Amino acid sequence: MQSAAASTLTFTADELVLKTGLGGLPIILSSFNETLNLAGPVGIGGMDAGSPPANGYVGIYAAWNPTAGTRGIFATNATSSIVGETYGGQNLPTGFTYTELISVWPTDSAGKLKVGFQKERSIGIAPVTVMNSGVLTSTFKAFSIASAVPMNAKSAELNGNVGVGGQTGISADFIVASTSTGAGVGMVAGFNPPDVFSGNGSSRSMITIPQTLFYVLTTTATTGVINAELGLNSYSF
Repeated sequence: MQSAAASTLTFTADELVLKTGLGGLPIILSSFNETLNLAGPVGIGGMDAGSPPANGYVGIYAAWNPTAGTRGIFATNATSSIVGETYGGQNLPTGFTYTELISVWPTDSAGKLKVGFQKERSIGIAPVTVMNSGVLTSTFKAFSIASAVPMNAKSAELNGNVGVGGQTGISADFIVASTSTGAGVGMVAGFNPPDVFSGNGSSRSMITIPQTLFYVLTTTATTGVINAELGLNSYSF
């Protein structure tokens, strides 16, 4: 758990399986407990190269040096591309030929690791509003969730709300899906007359295009203001 933004994070696991590459022979590390320091020296224990990204993401790898018989942890910039299940960059810490991706964590404007917690391959974060819109669409329209999830994210936990002001006896629907065809419908929020003027819903949605989901927003209202808001509070990778 990361209770405050910081450059350091300690990762513990009962057992990890590391490889030299996909399909490579594995090595199993038990009782893993290593601390990452993004502000420390480049290499094992810190970034693989350069400084941590601001308002981005870092991929975090467990690592094993078979020659020295030592284990460690390091991070790489995961803001603009998907990082591999084993490290595939050009700056592998010397001797640490076995790796495994163990986390993809968000960073703040100072390049520190944001508040959050991880359970297996899911990461809980402080809620982020990824949509606040009144743009109607009857076909599924793409929107970005890059402010809340990394390129590696495979699913996300969503909470949505839709409301209409200024008119009675109307209905509205706000639907979020995984694809432009509406496949993988997840979050659905809506309401119907006569007495309700807002609705909410929540779900976990699969992500088929990196950092992208799709929505429909419709209403029978002819006047007034409609608004749909969507928050995101966790993702898996």
